[in-house]
Amino acid sequence: MNRIFSYHGIRFYQASYDSDRQGSILTVNCDRWGIPVTYAGYFFLFAMMLWNLCSRNGYFRRVLRSGLLKRSICVLVLLGIYGLATAGNRTLTKVDATYMGQVQVLYNGRIAPLQTLAYDFTQKLTGKMAYKGNTAEQIYLGWLLFSSSWQEEPMIYVKDAVLRDVLGFKEERVSLKDFFTSQNEYRLEPYLNGEPGKLKKAAVETDEKIQLLSMLHEGELFKVFPVTLNGQTVWYAPASMLPPEISDAQWLFIRKGINLLAESVLKNDSEQVRYFISKLITYQQKNGGESLLPERKIKAERLYNHVPFATLLYRINLTVGLLAFFVFCFYLLKGRKLSCLPTVFTDIFSGVLWLSFLTLSFCLLLRGYISGRWPMGNGYETMMMMAWCILLTALIVWRRFRLMLPFGLLLSGFCLLVSSIGQMNPQITPLVPVLSSPLLSLHVSLIMMSYALFSFTFLNGLLALILNRSEANGQIEILHTLSQLFLVPALFLLGAGIFIGAIWANVSWGRYWAWDPKEVWALITFLVYAFALHTDSLRIFRKPLFFHVYMILSFLTILMTYFGVNYFLGGMHSYAG
Repeated sequence: MNRIFSYHGIRFYQASYDSDRQGSILTVNCDRWGIPVTYAGYFFLFAMMLWNLCSRNGYFRRVLRSGLLKRSICVLVLLGIYGLATAGNRTLTKVDATYMGQVQVLYNGRIAPLQTLAYDFTQKLTGKMAYKGNTAEQIYLGWLLFSSSWQEEPMIYVKDAVLRDVLGFKEERVSLKDFFTSQNEYRLEPYLNGEPGKLKKAAVETDEKIQLLSMLHEGELFKVFPVTLNGQTVWYAPASMLPPEISDAQWLFIRKGINLLAESVLKNDSEQVRYFISKLITYQQKNGGESLLPERKIKAERLYNHVPFATLLYRINLTVGLLAFFVFCFYLLKGRKLSCLPTVFTDIFSGVLWLSFLTLSFCLLLRGYISGRWPMGNGYETMMMMAWCILLTALIVWRRFRLMLPFGLLLSGFCLLVSSIGQMNPQITPLVPVLSSPLLSLHVSLIMMSYALFSFTFLNGLLALILNRSEANGQIEILHTLSQLFLVPALFLLGAGIFIGAIWANVSWGRYWAWDPKEVWALITFLVYAFALHTDSLRIFRKPLFFHVYMILSFLTILMTYFGVNYFLGGMHSYAG
């Protein structure tokens, strides 16, 4: 957290520093009355939200007393969240490469199994987790040890079609040599220095892959040699500048060990390869000190790498969710009650819901254990957390509202699908100290829970429009009541999340509101949804059909707040990249 200096109500905090890090740039903020007045407003808002939920004459309690809801309904418990290488492409055998994947490496500011680095390297380079029968470890080690034999392999994925056209690439995947002319000129250079736009952005994204290979060639992505001196452990690559205090044997192993590994691979001497890997693991255990990961953590991360949780779950949830949605729509359009639905359907759909929830819970716990923090640090993790909130909500209420079965599966499936797309970053990275605050975790959790509840009102609205063409007026009114039931806690969770975020920002950055695009759109979302609560003064919201249409349109503000800001407007809250 920033250490804000306060002097007679004037606050000083570091906003930036010079490139040579010799000078610090401070921001001065004098807001003697603003902070107590604003905090008082937050307090009264929280108090009124709680009063509205508990008051006998409040909106929420009136919805609960609706004749469309049975007295046995349970009020929602809103939990706080916490193959072989191709000819010419030399590399290790699959068995030896897998063994090498157990070696620990300094990567992304943390110690991780080399397998994790290999997976990210291969995913970044090829867009896939494997290539032509080679595992991620084989590809990474092939480029590390025998880069010259891989330079002509067309495996670098160029996503943008316009960039491929201007460079003359006929295929989506090209080789490293294709990026250089016969005069050894870098073909991306003119586009990297060009005018900002889509072409430059595509060139920058592609250049990152070339720079990744350069970093590997220079040894920056192979820091597997720990050295502990004076109680401090530093991890080095073979080409790093080593401290003079180390022994000659240690120096020789760090500098020349990788050459011995390459020679053993060239001789097809798997026994010698495995011997070197075992020596490297022993060296790490002897010199790594407390920086080494415990064995159970290595196994946990390797398990996480092997199982594509998000991909498997979104495919299952969307498939079963669509099937359930069609079954439920068929019954509703025929004028039948969902309570008459055969138990075999509800057993199957609820079973998948439970299985998905438990699997995703295990995935999030595993990811949190590996990273040592709550998994809410980037767009990938927040979408997974939102899917978890949706599944939890559906499990709590589906016995009373059967429609929550398809809704829960579909919405969680879409969230997991979004988390799996290329723009989301699945890498596990440590958070900077300012982002490790419990207030930030609570802020993100509350907002993700509110988005999950708002998404149910959105699907309710869509289903109501479908049923509007039939004679299912009673079902439309039930959906109206259900949306009202979700709307109140969703809005209050959003409000609490916004203002807890403001308090965290004030503690961390010295200001509670910066008119950042995300802040502005979150406020717009809060105000838009708040209109629907004022049914006494805005009686049009008592009409079920209008209410449903309004919920559908209001959901666009959430899409703008999350995706629009992240990938178009940018700002301090952007998760893009």
